[in-house]
Amino acid sequence: MEIFTGRVSGGKVELPSDVFPEGAEVTVWRADPEEPFELTAEQVAELKESLEQVRRGEYVDGDVLLAELRSRAQR
Repeated sequence: MEIFTGRVSGGKVELPSDVFPEGAEVTVWRADPEEPFELTAEQVAELKESLEQVRRGEYVDGDVLLAELRSRAQR
């Protein structure tokens, strides 16, 4: 995963033209202007490592996690 910043111009998100091949699927996350969002280089590295862990299957499914948390809360 890589993180890029772009701008909206004429209703379209503009990113550097050499970043994505034609037809690439991307996810857009809108930053709240009232709450600026920035990641440090360390945070970006941590995010990338977390995504690699998911790709390796090293994660807990969200439904399983929620069930475990509910179980703990009822004790």
